[in-house]
Amino acid sequence: MSRHLVGWLGRMLNALGVPGAIRPSLCQERLDIPIEVRVGPLFTVIAVKDIQLFFHRLSGRFDGVVVNQLDCKESEIESPALANERSPAKS
Repeated sequence: MSRHLVGWLGRMLNALGVPGAIRPSLCQERLDIPIEVRVGPLFTVIAVKDIQLFFHRLSGRFDGVVVNQLDCKESEIESPALANERSPAKS
C-alpha cells in the first residue's frame, strides 16, 4: 500500500475511534531499559521498568497504572496509621 493511502486509512480509523493493533513484544536492544508489551484476554499491558500501564484490549482506553517497588526495605514503608497521625486533622 502506498504511504498516502495508509495515512488516509489511519486518519479515518482514528476518526471512527477504532483502537490500534499491537502485538506482544520485548524491546531492550537500543535502551538499557526493558520495554514489554503483553496482550491478555481483557487488557494490553505495556511495562517499562517497574511501571505497568493497562489498556482495555478491545477499546484501547487507558485503565490504570501499577508501580512495583520491590527493592524497598520494610523500614522504608510507612504504615497508614502513622501517616494519619502525622497529617493534620481535617475539620
